[in-house]
Amino acid sequence: MILAARLKLRTLQEFETALKVLHKQAYPHATNEQRDNDLKRKFQDGVLMPEHAQHLRVHCRTENFSNTVLRAREFSDAVEASRPRRSVRFLLVPEHQEKQNDSNNNTMFDMQPFIYSITAAIDKSVNDKMKNTVVDNKTNTSNANQQTIGAQSPFHGNGR
Repeated sequence: MILAARLKLRTLQEFETALKVLHKQAYPHATNEQRDNDLKRKFQDGVLMPEHAQHLRVHCRTENFSNTVLRAREFSDAVEASRPRRSVRFLLVPEHQEKQNDSNNNTMFDMQPFIYSITAAIDKSVNDKMKNTVVDNKTNTSNANQQTIGAQSPFHGNGR
């Protein structure tokens, strides 16, 4: 049995060509019908993916060798199209894109002064509120002290 893995072939076309050449060398006097049946069977048995071989056995029972190969290529294309592609990331920025980024940076609205002014306003507001709270606490404490100082103690009478 000829397998694509043993021949180290990468494409179905290479496998098809190799099968035809080897079959012609091994069986030079075979009839076209016998050659077609043998090549079709060997081709179906020799594909690497089991799903591929099963698809060919199910869908190409009545087909000849050429049509079987055509269906195999269609199946391979469909499987290949459904596989996710790997993404490639470029580490270097091309010069034209770098120039474009520089021009975008020059025209961009600079937000930093606004951020500083908003931060300063928030800090001032918080500090003013803290000062008012501290002043109110001191006022309340001093009022409480004055009330206790102004009140007469039961032990300090009119001198009697």
